[in-house]
Amino acid sequence: MVSLRVPVQCFRCRTLADKSQVLESKSVSGDLRFECYDCYKRKRTPLLAVESEAKKKGHYCERCRYKFTARNSICPYCSKDDQVITGKVTVEDLL
Repeated sequence: MVSLRVPVQCFRCRTLADKSQVLESKSVSGDLRFECYDCYKRKRTPLLAVESEAKKKGHYCERCRYKFTARNSICPYCSKDDQVITGKVTVEDLL
C-alpha cells in the first residue's frame, strides 16, 4: 500500500503539516479537522470534558446496606436510587 504525503493545514496554528503527522478529529459541526503535534502537545483538548468534571462521591444504599463511591447515585446492586444517601457515611452513622 502506498502512503501519499498530502499536506494538510492545522486548524489551530494554520501551518501545513504532513497528513501522517497530524491528529485527525471531528469538530462539533461534524467537519473533519487536523491538529499538528506541536499544537496537540501545547493544548491537549479533553475528548470527554463532561465526564472529567464529574467527581466520584460517597454513597450508601439503605435497601442493600451497601457503601460505594460513584459519579451517579444509582446503587450497583439493586439499580435504584430512591433509598441512596449521598455524602460521607461513616461506620458510626451505620451503627
